Amino acid sequence: MDVHSEASTRREALTFSAFLRQDSSIPDSKKYDTIIRGSSQEQMKRLTIGVELAAQPSILFLDEPTSGLDAHSAKLITDGVRKVADSGRTIVCTIHQPSSDVFFLFDHLILLKRGGQSVFVGELGERCQKLVKYLEAAPGVKPCPPKQNPATWMLEVIGAGKRASKGSTQMYFLMKRFFNLYWRTPAFNLTRFGIVFGVAIICGLSFLSVDYTAYSGLVGGVGLVFMSTLFMAMAGFMGTLPVYSIDRSAFYRGRAAQTYNSLWYFVATTVVEIPYVFGQSLLFIVIFYPMVGFQGFATAVLYWVHVSLFVLGQMYFAQLLIHAFPSIEVAAVMGALINSIFLLFAGFNPPAASIPEGYKWLYTIVPQRFSISILSALVFCDCPESPTWNASLGQYENVGSHLGCQPVSGLPVTYSHMTYNYDDRWANFGYVFVTIIIFRLLSMLSLRYINHTKR
Repeated sequence: MDVHSEASTRREALTFSAFLRQDSSIPDSKKYDTIIRGSSQEQMKRLTIGVELAAQPSILFLDEPTSGLDAHSAKLITDGVRKVADSGRTIVCTIHQPSSDVFFLFDHLILLKRGGQSVFVGELGERCQKLVKYLEAAPGVKPCPPKQNPATWMLEVIGAGKRASKGSTQMYFLMKRFFNLYWRTPAFNLTRFGIVFGVAIICGLSFLSVDYTAYSGLVGGVGLVFMSTLFMAMAGFMGTLPVYSIDRSAFYRGRAAQTYNSLWYFVATTVVEIPYVFGQSLLFIVIFYPMVGFQGFATAVLYWVHVSLFVLGQMYFAQLLIHAFPSIEVAAVMGALINSIFLLFAGFNPPAASIPEGYKWLYTIVPQRFSISILSALVFCDCPESPTWNASLGQYENVGSHLGCQPVSGLPVTYSHMTYNYDDRWANFGYVFVTIIIFRLLSMLSLRYINHTKR
């Protein structure tokens, strides 16, 4: 184990081991400064090996000396071990999925399969050619591709790379694991439900009895839709990052051990969010919708669905960033940067008509604008039958009860509108759905092809 007295220097640790563990017949002159605390994993590995070598053992046993290291550090450690072996000392290592550069440094191999049975015992040969030829001679074994790592290939040949369970079993237990994870992480779920409750109450109290037929009330109402939805989405986004950052290490370990396929992990992380997101959005709508004076049960249901999809999209975006970037800090910074740009050009402030021509393309590609457009249009643009203007009376007639039918007073002479259209709601819904699919596809590709494991 890489455990040492933290206040000692590396020299002191080696000297301590040499003086206490070597025979007293060995002169002190043959047994002989950076502090251990704060050392990197690679330095700790080298120190551990050095402490053992200070005892002058005839055989040195190393249990996975490259675990927890990146590829470069693993190669440095193995190069050092190789030099010790070249000096005439016998070294026995257990090693898990080494890179080809590391694997080529070994002389002999004992390869075991499930149950502890020996598959290969002997010299590896130059670039593991003896191992490859031995396994290729077995009936039904496909040749090792020229550029493939022999260590990976040999595991596939003996069946160690095959998952023992069926896909349905993997999916069932992964789904169960994630639902248990969410249920047993109250700090995450209670926090976001609490934020939703607080946002609903504050927004509801702030917009009690607001007159949406006045221009100021209408603009405030659109801002209310934008900001309340944004608060919920950002709370979910920031809460998702640490949960999946912690679980990512478990995913890498399970995938490396061929416990499950990344596809079923992806499916489980997709499904587990849905009931929680729709549940928190329902809590929000039940409190918020009647308090602010929005109308219509059917409209409320559609509003709930689209708010849920907006929040769900941010959850999936957070998962994508965690899978794609090496650390939670980088993911959080990139998420803040991308979301800031997207929300700036979502068409609320500045309104769509006020965005300069050179930036119109940003407004076109921003996914959030479709959700905001749907939500605002549902509340303020739904009018089954447009009112008619009576010029003689100087007023509108046949004004319906919907908010979208109400004439707006106090309009400035010139104003920039937000281009929300009720008839575009289903097309915009399609864009929202496509955006979520894109986030999930990118997340799946990141799970499949990106690996931030340090080995």
